[in-house]
Amino acid sequence: MRRTNILYFFCLFVILSIFGVGGCKKPDTGKEQGKEKEQHTGAEEKQPDPVAVVPSPSPIPKLELTKKAETLPKIVKVPPPPEHKDKLTKMQELIKSKQWNERSEGIKLLKEITKTAQKNMHLMRYLVTSETPLVVTRSLRLLGKLKDHKDFLPVVVSLLGHPSDEVRGEAVSLLTYGLKVENVGKAIPYVRALLDDKSCNVRRRALAVILGNNRRLRFDAREIVKNKMEDPCPAVTALATRNLGNVLLKEEINEKLVEKLLKKAAESPYYLNRCAAMTALGGLVKSKEKYDEKGKLVSVPKDEEEKEKKPKAFSKSLTEKVAKTLAEALTIPVMPSMTVQYEDGKTPYTFSNHSSLPACAADALATHYGESPKSKPVERVKLWRERMAAKGWSKKPPENLCTGRRECKKDGEICYKMECTPMDKIVPIYWEYVQKDHCRKKPQEKPKWRNFGDELVIELGLGLHWMFRHDVRKYLIEKDKEAFSKKFAAVRSMSCE
Repeated sequence: MRRTNILYFFCLFVILSIFGVGGCKKPDTGKEQGKEKEQHTGAEEKQPDPVAVVPSPSPIPKLELTKKAETLPKIVKVPPPPEHKDKLTKMQELIKSKQWNERSEGIKLLKEITKTAQKNMHLMRYLVTSETPLVVTRSLRLLGKLKDHKDFLPVVVSLLGHPSDEVRGEAVSLLTYGLKVENVGKAIPYVRALLDDKSCNVRRRALAVILGNNRRLRFDAREIVKNKMEDPCPAVTALATRNLGNVLLKEEINEKLVEKLLKKAAESPYYLNRCAAMTALGGLVKSKEKYDEKGKLVSVPKDEEEKEKKPKAFSKSLTEKVAKTLAEALTIPVMPSMTVQYEDGKTPYTFSNHSSLPACAADALATHYGESPKSKPVERVKLWRERMAAKGWSKKPPENLCTGRRECKKDGEICYKMECTPMDKIVPIYWEYVQKDHCRKKPQEKPKWRNFGDELVIELGLGLHWMFRHDVRKYLIEKDKEAFSKKFAAVRSMSCE
């Protein structure tokens, strides 16, 4: 009986323990719920930032190709991508710094960031809408790799209205090549608006987009080219002049136009314009003679002349005048390049047509006589100088002819008056340069546009070796540094009277 009671009470205790009866369960004070609530709140605070909302760029209203957009779409700024936010903030602060070393660090950081931005349109949009033009211009070059993205065209077109002319110039350049036909057609009316921009660089680049796409889109660019022939900036008129043959109708090519081009080719103070005029003359005025395989000058057969669909025929005297003008340029040792200053930028931009003016003249002569330019520039110039010398229109080329500094391969040679010259013969010319440079009056402000290089260097016959003074200086210092220092001080102390 006692055993039965013990077993009964033991079973009852086990059952009560299982169901929490009998005070085995701890009283609920609410502390556990509070702890759970705190843990839940902490988990919410540690969650990553929500993805930034990226607004769409301003839409591009569709306009006719022949129309000029009156207003440009607004630039839509976007928030920085969360994963790059810290780096972007640091980069902006460094680039805005007045210390050059900090700016340099900022540019390095920008390069590091843009390495990951080549396929990230969100990051690219943030960079190209930065308040710092340097960040925008450097980023725009990478934006060109995203031309197939749906946001590319709206973003670039909106940047055509940017307050910085440097940014406008870089933006419009992205529209020159690589776009689908329908996208180019949408952009052309907005590019037309930049043809009257205050900046020479922007006008020139806008004209390049028009001339690079007018045939593709089949719209008439004649009036644009004619208007830009009168542009105050030589870099713009040069581009318009070069393309005359591509846009003008046959009946628009007359003697008055040819005489105008001849004057520009011979007298323009800007060598970029001279080269452009010579290129136009070579294409517009064709010779009725050509050189055969043996180098002899023969008449072009009438059937071949009609087959080639040559432009309007001019008198023999005018045709010869064109050839003589081109031949004279074969001996002018200058580069047909121009430096144009941005209106609000510190870094000038250089436009160039050819490696040298003689090479430009040689290519124009080849077109004039119905040939296609071949071989290296120095070989082309040598060939046409020999041919024109036989006619008495130019000088025979020297054995060591050069059309640039890199063609003088021997150590210590300088391209002086289109001839590779030993350094010892150049040293006296260098000291003449030092003395004249010391005495000449330098302008207080840099001109908006000028020929590439130092005018004094060009005057001395060293326009094709624009680094000559640095090369000679290095040579003299390595030879005798002390003697160079004394001579330099003595020349600079000479009277300028």
